[in-house]
Amino acid sequence: MTDNFLADIGSVVFCQFPTEEGGKLAHYALVVAFEEDLHGVTYTLAYGSSRKVSIDGHLPHEFVLAHDPELRIAGLSRPTRFDLRKTRRFLARDFVVVGNIPMLSEVIHRLRLAALAAASP
Repeated sequence: MTDNFLADIGSVVFCQFPTEEGGKLAHYALVVAFEEDLHGVTYTLAYGSSRKVSIDGHLPHEFVLAHDPELRIAGLSRPTRFDLRKTRRFLARDFVVVGNIPMLSEVIHRLRLAALAAASP
């Protein structure tokens, strides 16, 4: 292995997320997958936003963190939604880990439902 595993699935990171217009925006993101090959580890990150966060009205493919202690453990200060359909691949040097989603059964269940919705057409 040429790279250290700095993050795991469920890690919340801060990165320069590419925009559809070709620029980059500083945003939080959620690690949803990683892959190791001879060149190191590549992470798939889901875009995070604290704008227009709705606990009950979010889209099915969005995972929302909105309550303490979830926010604190994740390293966030505001309710945040992660769009599991809006993902990009990153190298570990391109982000900083700020926290992790709490590994509580209810939180894992919400993440699993969002992932299933993101995978369906």
